[in-house]
Amino acid sequence: MARCRARTDRGTLCKNPVKKAGQRCRHHKGMPEAGPKPSKARSPRRRTYAPQSPRRQAPPTRRPSSAIGTQSVRRTQEQRLRRVRETANSCNQVISGAWQDAVNHRARRYVSEDTWLQITSRRHHRKCTLLAEIASAILNGKDAIHGFVGSVAGEVAFLFGAGRVVKTFAQELTSRLPLPMETELVAVARALQVTGVFLCSLNGDDLTSCQCFIELALAETKETVGNLLTAAMNDWVNLGSYT
Repeated sequence: MARCRARTDRGTLCKNPVKKAGQRCRHHKGMPEAGPKPSKARSPRRRTYAPQSPRRQAPPTRRPSSAIGTQSVRRTQEQRLRRVRETANSCNQVISGAWQDAVNHRARRYVSEDTWLQITSRRHHRKCTLLAEIASAILNGKDAIHGFVGSVAGEVAFLFGAGRVVKTFAQELTSRLPLPMETELVAVARALQVTGVFLCSLNGDDLTSCQCFIELALAETKETVGNLLTAAMNDWVNLGSYT
């Protein structure tokens, strides 16, 4: 049986029966026979963009306080090293064979022969560090120890864990420098530092690696350090004036 085959509103073909092919039913009179259903052409999808908010400028990065502190410490260390080097350069001409002979002669007047031989024996670097610590303790605490007797330097050495030889050396220096207490303590401290410099020079060490010299260079001007080392060639009693 023939069908109408007109295109309906739904897009399908009408299936109403007709008398013969090519005719239309009463609902689709005058309409042509529908051809194949056209494919729906997809219209290009239009992209939509969300409005972008203006970019916020990132705040300037701040260096952490730890980095600032590290730089400050490094800068301080560089300044200290520069000062020690400058002082060493100005004092290198003072530290000579003649200076060593004079200091060796003067030191023997204030300590026993056995003590001096032991203090100038091996492990100079370790002894220099101990001498520097004892001298620093005496200079920093001299105002608070007027009541101590001549063994104060030896007691300070004991507190710092110094060896027997260094302790004995400090005690003998203190007992044999005939000065008022405060001046005597300063003289002992300076004599200990001079001895440390002597030991390092005897060992051929550079002044910048000598702890006693480093303490002097950081506490005094390079002129004062040079004058003190020169004065050490004479009577060590005069070292008490280098406060």
